[in-house]
Amino acid sequence: METQLPQISPLGWYVKLPEPADSLVRKKRQSDDRLETVAGLAQAHLFMFQHDQLKARLKRLESAGGQYSRLAKALRAEALMRRGRYDEARSMLGRLALISGPLGAWAGLREAEALELLGRVQDAKLLLAESRKRREDEPALLRPMVEARLLFRLGKVDKAAQTLEGAVDRIDGAAEPLAASFHRAWAIYLDLMGDMPLALWHHRLALDALRRLGDYYMLAKEYLSLGQTYLEIGELDHAEFFYLKATETAEEMDHSQIEALLSSRLGMLALVRGDLPTACRHFDRDLKLSKKSGHRYGQAYARRNLGKVKVQLGDVAGGRMLLGESLSDFEALSDPLNRELTRLEEASALLTEREEVAIPEVRRQLDSVSRFFSKLGRPEMVALVGAVRARLLVAEGKLELARQEMESDARILLQSRRPDRVVESLLALSRSLQKRNEQEEAVYYLGWAYREAEEASRPWMASTVLHCLGQINERAMMDLVGDPPLPARSAGLPSSKRVGHFIEATRSPAFREVLDQALDVAPTDETVLIQGATGTGKEMLARTIHEHSRRAHVEMLPLESPRSSEGLIESEFFGHVPGAFTDAKSGKVGIFEAAEGGAVFLDEVGELSPHGQVTLLRFLEDHKVRRVGASSHRKVDVRIIAATNRDLIEDVRKGRFRMDLYYRLAVYPINVPPLRERREDLSALVTFFLNHNPQAQEKGIAGLSKAAMKLLDAHEWPGNLRELNNVISAAAIRCKGKQIVRRNILPSLILQEPIEEESFSSLAEITRRHVKKALRLAGGNQGRAAQLLGIHRNTMAAKLKALKLES
Repeated sequence: METQLPQISPLGWYVKLPEPADSLVRKKRQSDDRLETVAGLAQAHLFMFQHDQLKARLKRLESAGGQYSRLAKALRAEALMRRGRYDEARSMLGRLALISGPLGAWAGLREAEALELLGRVQDAKLLLAESRKRREDEPALLRPMVEARLLFRLGKVDKAAQTLEGAVDRIDGAAEPLAASFHRAWAIYLDLMGDMPLALWHHRLALDALRRLGDYYMLAKEYLSLGQTYLEIGELDHAEFFYLKATETAEEMDHSQIEALLSSRLGMLALVRGDLPTACRHFDRDLKLSKKSGHRYGQAYARRNLGKVKVQLGDVAGGRMLLGESLSDFEALSDPLNRELTRLEEASALLTEREEVAIPEVRRQLDSVSRFFSKLGRPEMVALVGAVRARLLVAEGKLELARQEMESDARILLQSRRPDRVVESLLALSRSLQKRNEQEEAVYYLGWAYREAEEASRPWMASTVLHCLGQINERAMMDLVGDPPLPARSAGLPSSKRVGHFIEATRSPAFREVLDQALDVAPTDETVLIQGATGTGKEMLARTIHEHSRRAHVEMLPLESPRSSEGLIESEFFGHVPGAFTDAKSGKVGIFEAAEGGAVFLDEVGELSPHGQVTLLRFLEDHKVRRVGASSHRKVDVRIIAATNRDLIEDVRKGRFRMDLYYRLAVYPINVPPLRERREDLSALVTFFLNHNPQAQEKGIAGLSKAAMKLLDAHEWPGNLRELNNVISAAAIRCKGKQIVRRNILPSLILQEPIEEESFSSLAEITRRHVKKALRLAGGNQGRAAQLLGIHRNTMAAKLKALKLES
């Protein structure tokens, strides 16, 4: 049987091997001088990073002339790229790019990539734009990969991901090395976007392809990338396994860049485990190896990582020096994304070194970094900036504002599936509080960090938190370890978990019953329908249910408006693929898929259109999603909590709402009473809104005067909690002292009763309410109430008798 020979690809730069590279080399076909065999062995030596053997094969190919000579030049350029000698590679690729056809098109794209790696981003962009006319000759997938790299360097991660997503359907027609590289690149971006399951799937495809090829160099890089993905999701044993696989693979090569990358990843692993000295050693080795190889990006990353660890180890001056050098590196490399990330680390270090002196400078830096990430549409990065800002607020003595900032940022980071970042931020915040001798607040944040670490299955982080807590308060540490794993207890949890202390501290029998119902259904996965008037706190109650459920580790996603047009409601619910409809240039994940493992809060579900009702009913029956324009379904694990201010039973009777959908939603109905029926909670509600109002916190407003409180107590509150919050916000703006007084409360907000469309009150009812209000304002004194109403005392007595009211 004749041995199968390698084939020169029509693309002109790639040799198709009949077997993996290492297998081909092991057979030692020294006597086979056929050019196809020589070309195949050259490709194999390139994959295995065997320079001396590669040189010998390339000489033989170059002497043959024609397509073999061009192939030799392409392989030589590729070898230079893999060795990190980007200037030499760019020069050779530039000459190859002058050749017409697929080889020239390939070389032009690789030249643009070399420019990007040299930090010449604008030159790379120009070269890509100029080469568009040769797109028909370009190998599939290479252009979107290069474009994605450029977008990433400019900080446009979402656009980079969209660029790759738009090329997914071209994988089958691509050369195998490019297909493997594309799977790896796409997996890395999916990791950045938080879609870990899909990222791991593409990592597997990349591994399979690279093993078939026997490409040791790319296989080592893929092992490192896969280990990083497992590190992100907290699977440290898996991460360590693939880092060891990368070590084994790298041993077959002499490649300082790969060794440097390996040191970097091992440093990150040690950092996550809380082993700072080991992390410092790995990052220091990373820096030395990156300098040896001349890899500028490697040096920039290594300096930032090493600087961050030195700050945590107490060498703040040394850490800041390294961070400053890293910042200069990324500026020289035209990498705004990493430049701003390094500025964030610099601000954090500056705050650690000289807290109060640094406040103005840190505030300027944080504002600048926050604007950058806001412009890019990266809420999770803005949240990381906010976590450092919380420490700044602590330095300014604004502890309640710091708590609000941290709670808001934590919600965003958890929604982005980054619990590690939440725990790290809480630990840093607790250290800032300890420096100010705010031990009780520090214990609060450490308790929060411990629970987040436990819920995210990060035992190594939980251990670090407990160690920190034990140094402050041994009793608090013992109590914390003895707590149940579910976040049902309020002690040590943020108000985002308690969903407002006033809810659990309610004195209203009506609302206490509602809360008991909510806590009963919370641990189950049943669908809940919350009914109540506008502003009664339905979403807050939904969050209470979610935060006391087994799904609390995943953020509950609200669908703000289910009143989307008929054509868009399915996209809101299920998402769509690129090109599914006009203007759908990129894909979108629907809310049910985005909330996988958590819950979706459907507000105002009674406003759904008939089409929307059918769409929702279909999902509730099988919990399957199919993106608009896609051909396959996918089952998702998500809980539905719905809310409405309408009487859905009445809507069912009148044919406005589907009966089958109502019964699917109302598996466990809860009716929330209006504020006028829970007046016992008014004082606690006022305190809560004051404590969470920035104006009130800035001014140090302690509470309300008795006269102001009487005015609020006399109101009927048709707008419920929302109206009360607006009244308190306006009063805080008008307040000039440390206490809100009666004149601070805007008459237009509190003294006017809105006319309800569906229930126009009778004159007798209006009179009854007005008299009751006067009695409340007068403290039950009939004479004083009569004066307020402008009537005689005897007339007042007659009205009380007629209206059957008692003073």
